[in-house]
Amino acid sequence: LTIVMFDLKGNLLGVGQPQPVAQSALGKG
Repeated sequence: LTIVMFDLKGNLLGVGQPQPVAQSALGKG
C-alpha cells in the first residue's frame, strides 16, 4: 500500500512510510 498525501506546504510525504500521514504532516508542518 502506497500512501500519498500533501502537507500544509504542499510537499509530498507519506510515500510508503510506516508512520501515519497525520504524524508526518505535523512533523513537517
